[in-house]
Amino acid sequence: MINQTYTNRTIPSTQSTGLATRFAELNLSPARADDTLLWERARYADPGRWNLKYDGVSSVNNFLDRVEELRKSRGVSKPQLLRSAAELFTRDALLWFRTNQFSSWDDLVAQLRDAFQPYDYENGIWEELRRRTQGVPKRVVIFIASMEQLFNRLAEKPSEEAGVRLIRRNLLPYIQTQLSLRTITSVRELVQACRAIEETEIRVQRFCPPPTNYRQLLEPELAYHKPSVAHPPSISTVISDSSETIPPNIAEVSHTVTNSELRVATCWNCRNTGHRFRQCGQPRRIFCFKCGHDNTTFSSMHKEDKRPYLNVTIYGRSFLGLLDSGCATTVLGASGWKILKGLCNLNTDDIRTCTVANGQICEIMPSIPHELILGVDFWRTMGIIPDLFANVWSFRSEHDSVNHEIVAIHPMDSLTAEQRERLIKVVDASFAKMGDKLGCTDL
Repeated sequence: MINQTYTNRTIPSTQSTGLATRFAELNLSPARADDTLLWERARYADPGRWNLKYDGVSSVNNFLDRVEELRKSRGVSKPQLLRSAAELFTRDALLWFRTNQFSSWDDLVAQLRDAFQPYDYENGIWEELRRRTQGVPKRVVIFIASMEQLFNRLAEKPSEEAGVRLIRRNLLPYIQTQLSLRTITSVRELVQACRAIEETEIRVQRFCPPPTNYRQLLEPELAYHKPSVAHPPSISTVISDSSETIPPNIAEVSHTVTNSELRVATCWNCRNTGHRFRQCGQPRRIFCFKCGHDNTTFSSMHKEDKRPYLNVTIYGRSFLGLLDSGCATTVLGASGWKILKGLCNLNTDDIRTCTVANGQICEIMPSIPHELILGVDFWRTMGIIPDLFANVWSFRSEHDSVNHEIVAIHPMDSLTAEQRERLIKVVDASFAKMGDKLGCTDL
């Protein structure tokens, strides 16, 4: 048996220096220099495995920015990137790469921009900066970051103060309103101020009114108590106290209704005056218990018809009038004409026609199924103030002060982000229902 004795062998200094240099290039320590780690690092440093290719159609600046980000994060040098550049191109860009010579990666970048950057690029970027406004769902920090990226695309980047002015004018209107009295000179200050405004807007949208169920509160005496609101006067009360007259159009075919005539009670069952239908001793007929319309019931007449109606008494006879703000003049229908013809003498010499929304010209009397349509002239003469939400109407007296400001309508610039989004959806849905042609208005 031959016994062999192994002694510790030392690596020559020259060989040790070479390994240390190799480890330093790979940014590895000798203890971690195994095959798996070397393979992983080589895979991440290989540009062909970045899943990034330029085809000559998409934005060349976005491509170059992404390549630079990956180059720095994975420790790839520019000479190594130039050697692997063929793996970064495809289609037209690859054809262009094969027909050109490059001295360095920076030279390749410069030639690539010259070849694939759009014509008149600088002016185009400035036009895009001026037209670019903040979208409704986009957060302000993302919008400002996008604007700064566009600034970086320019050969000569504007000053920070000029950039802030341009960004401010393109923000959402409600943010511009809040920033109007602030002096901001840096992008950082602008971002902080806009974030505070956005946060306040979100809190406003999430605001809930105070609870009104006092029984569930621990201290009901300290809770918010809704102020009592006086009920508006009823139609019959206001009509009896009103000093206004029926519009001139109705006065031409009958006479001006006086306050004493308006106070006369009319029975909808027997059509006589002096009592109501609940005190009538005659056999009960079919009529609407709300408006007195013949041969119909309240459920059948008003259940599907959401339009506002008003009872008007002429010569002691109750008429059911449709309050139509889209009609300029008060007109009588066929049934209303027949009723008035039995109450007084009517002038039949003057026959008029009307033009409806679709352009059709028709005679008024035989075409309108309503007894009476109360147009804008009636509204104005009687001083009608409608409240369609509460389904009530009141009459303005001559001494009442009227606020002509329409508080329910606001300019689009003053709307919040959520309100603008809802408005756009409603408008788009309305135009989708309308179609390409104008429709007909049914009376």
